[in-house]
Amino acid sequence: MDGYSRGAVVEAVVVRHRPFGMMVEMPNGEVGLLEREYAEPVWRDTDAWYPAGTRLRVVVLGYTTPGPGEFRPAQLRLASDPNIIDAITNP
Repeated sequence: MDGYSRGAVVEAVVVRHRPFGMMVEMPNGEVGLLEREYAEPVWRDTDAWYPAGTRLRVVVLGYTTPGPGEFRPAQLRLASDPNIIDAITNP
């Protein structure tokens, strides 16, 4: 799969919820993490999260870097807060 560059704004789909955020599927099939603190303010309350299947506008923050001795793949990190999207796309 092709990766995404930092600052890319795309439409993603919520696929599942986790206590720390939502997993969303990108147009290329890659699944990324939308952490609670980078979600739209209303989503910071887990009871208000959109259900699976909801389409969201997200911005790519980058990929995690596994630590020494870790063999997990890099994780795509995303934000959906309009203020974060604006700050990254219009510096």
